[in-house]
Amino acid sequence: MDVDLTPRTIRFGLDRRNATTITPTEYSCSRLVAEIADGWLGYHESVGSQPATTANRSSILRKLGRHLSRPEDSQLTLHGPGEMLTQRLHDWEQHLIASSGPTSRVPKKHGLMVRKYVLHYLASRRVKNELLQAWATAPNLDGQTRLDRPLDEFSNRERLTLERTSRAVVRQCEALLQTGRDLLAHGRDPRQHGWNEVPNVLWGLVNLPEGEIPYGQVELFTSATAATFLDEHGIISRSGQVPESHPLFSLLAPPDHYAIAVRVLLHLKTGWAPEETKNLQRTDIEYTDTHVLVRARKLRTPRTRTHSLPSAATDESPGWSAGDLIRRARRSYELAHTLAENEAFWVGSVRRARQATTVSGHRWLHHQNGPPVASIASLVATYGLDISEPYDLRRLRKTVKSARAVLLGTLAGAAGDDHTVEVFRNHYAHSTTVHAVSAATVRRVQEQTLSRAIGPVLIPGLASEITATVPAGPIRQVARDVAAESATDRQLSVSGCANPHAPPHREAGQVCMDAPSMCLRCPNAIVFTDHIPRLLAYRQILKELSNSLAPPQFAAVYGQQLANLTEILERFPDDTIAQAAGTPVRLHLPLNERASHR
Repeated sequence: MDVDLTPRTIRFGLDRRNATTITPTEYSCSRLVAEIADGWLGYHESVGSQPATTANRSSILRKLGRHLSRPEDSQLTLHGPGEMLTQRLHDWEQHLIASSGPTSRVPKKHGLMVRKYVLHYLASRRVKNELLQAWATAPNLDGQTRLDRPLDEFSNRERLTLERTSRAVVRQCEALLQTGRDLLAHGRDPRQHGWNEVPNVLWGLVNLPEGEIPYGQVELFTSATAATFLDEHGIISRSGQVPESHPLFSLLAPPDHYAIAVRVLLHLKTGWAPEETKNLQRTDIEYTDTHVLVRARKLRTPRTRTHSLPSAATDESPGWSAGDLIRRARRSYELAHTLAENEAFWVGSVRRARQATTVSGHRWLHHQNGPPVASIASLVATYGLDISEPYDLRRLRKTVKSARAVLLGTLAGAAGDDHTVEVFRNHYAHSTTVHAVSAATVRRVQEQTLSRAIGPVLIPGLASEITATVPAGPIRQVARDVAAESATDRQLSVSGCANPHAPPHREAGQVCMDAPSMCLRCPNAIVFTDHIPRLLAYRQILKELSNSLAPPQFAAVYGQQLANLTEILERFPDDTIAQAAGTPVRLHLPLNERASHR
């Protein structure tokens, strides 16, 4: 079968020069490259990929073509028997694993995409090749020897640990920066007054051109003396030194772990996606007297939203709300923002100025988008936190959503204001916690509502006392009736009744004929402390009946009454029950017969 070996080209944009091309004749396996290239173009066209995405994936085919360079590879084709081809494709995947790092995702991604292109070609050309079909549908080789843990939410204990630690880091760094401001105010030009005093060194780092700073002298104040230096100023970290940064640099700008601490707290307050704070720019933030407005960009559903974060804190009394955290960070980065040459919000100090990669005119400053970037893993390692892996900011987002599910009791509540297409595709059903907790919450609320709707009202007090303490209303009137009961009335009832002419089991206007057997499940019933001796006598009668009846018969006739009675008695204090147990009471009414309440 002849194969078209002409170049496959895709263009994107109006400029005809902006294109990518795969030329099959450049490779020994030209026929195979041409066929898979057809699958490549067809696949991306069918799924609606952007031209830039399709062009980016073309590098995978070029790598495959360069690897299959043996003379016999010229005979490879998707229309052949398949034994040799599947072996060579397997060799290529093994080569990717060997040439990539142990944690690289390149073998996984490349193997997966080539399988998709092969499957698309076989389906679109109606090529029947069971061996190739089996290879293309089999799991790809990725070289991973372990399975990653699921990206689930942090437990409540872990959430509190991260929050406490992050707050401690923020306080520590802010205190350190305040010390730096005080020292800098007393600094003088070190070219005239020497580099042997900390205030002069800080003055030189801030005010001198980069070429005039002798970093060899600056780094004499190494981390070995950091603990002593911090102790002299009343500041010392848990580990005895300032982690992640040179001690002098962290007096002028927050170190990397300050940024991750603020971001952890901010994400725990807002539930934002990690990218909404990672690339934050100063131009994205506006400050008002009562709010902080943040324009955040979300990648999964490409959009930019402006969040209004309440903030009433001041520099003198900083708070911990989402808006307050932004204000605290702005205060901490104030000097760094002045010296930086870009608009990045997270501008911090580095460990060693000689190793800094920076967009600033000062080598000891860098923005958080470039290396080094702190992470939750650095907090865990520095402070020895007991936190489960993986250490990923996305887990904070899921933690917030799970907490919302607990509080609101619904899956939609977990989504919050993120009502996009993904919500309706169950994107937020990301863990069993959301479903289990929300279902349990709904069941719990339903049970409480149902028990309140069909059960009696319990008043822990004597009816005669209630008449003098509660305002006018049904409870006060029933309390008066109970307090005025005669000896005969007390033998005929086990509770008070707010409305005997509106029973829940009969038509309105009819007198209740279900007392007392159904009183303890009726919303009209009101039980005072006066009724406890009668309830205990009622329970004794039911127990005697249970001894004289077969268990199935007793359960069918009196089982619910005993359950209702037990539930009510358990809600009164034990000492009240014990005191009432010694009061002699007689109930004349046969409890297995209906009788009028009055």
